[in-house]
Amino acid sequence: MSLATLEIVILLLLPLAAITALVTLVVAIALGVSRPPAPSAAAQAALRHGRLITALAWIVLVLAVAFGTVPAMRLSPSGPVSAVLAVAGLLYVGVHALGEQNFPRPQGSIRRASLMPRSAADVAPRWLRTATWTWLALAVVVAVAGALTSSDGHSITRVTGDLTRTASPYPGLTYAVPALVAIAVVVLAAEGALRLVGQRPAVMDADPAWDLALRRLSAHRALRGGQLVCGLTVAVLVLHAGTALHAVGHEGIGGALVALAVLLGLASLVITVIPAAGPSSQADVTPLPGAAADVSAARLVP
Repeated sequence: MSLATLEIVILLLLPLAAITALVTLVVAIALGVSRPPAPSAAAQAALRHGRLITALAWIVLVLAVAFGTVPAMRLSPSGPVSAVLAVAGLLYVGVHALGEQNFPRPQGSIRRASLMPRSAADVAPRWLRTATWTWLALAVVVAVAGALTSSDGHSITRVTGDLTRTASPYPGLTYAVPALVAIAVVVLAAEGALRLVGQRPAVMDADPAWDLALRRLSAHRALRGGQLVCGLTVAVLVLHAGTALHAVGHEGIGGALVALAVLLGLASLVITVIPAAGPSSQADVTPLPGAAADVSAARLVP
């Protein structure tokens, strides 16, 4: 498989990612509009804040990928593309983190705060969090395998008799390790955003179950874009490995890795468009009574 074919595959996956992001944004807005009414003005403000942050995060991600990919590929078809994806992921997660830092605060003379501590495991969908960490684990596998088989950190060489063939880019130390570090940073940043989701103030006058459902919706939104860029980065690394191995004569394993790379990229896209569960059931929109098991009310001096 030629380098031109590699570039075509990458250029097909990245626009698909951008289209997926836009479709996800439109669907999220549509679902937000169609949800049952919020139990209070504070809850409505929280929902509106979440939709705004999600829209901004996706716009930033799409712009970062759209304006960074082509210049990066002109420099090199490997490292810079991974860097662009990592930066896009960090910007996406960063927007969500800023949104959590500026989450609407309780107002008025009576404020309620949840007494039940929420960890990242409490608010994040387990399957989506597992998928995000799985991308990091796969990146570790690719980096270790590439480091052990690369001839100089960015290419692979095969000697058969008097014939020596070398192909690059190959995910050795030069390419795979920086990409691995970038993926790890995105994953850790996403974990930080989840922590902020769990620690933010409870929504005023909303049932604790409704508030928890909203936190889980926020966590899903924060993880979705992060896992997308991590998955695409891993797919790019595997694609490099397959193309290089195919070029030096390992057609079987090279072709299998190219196919695997496409499947990994598509998997990250599919995970991205899976709808997020939110506070939509009638049971979750019951206004909070005067007291609850894990909620306290305190009269504050204005």
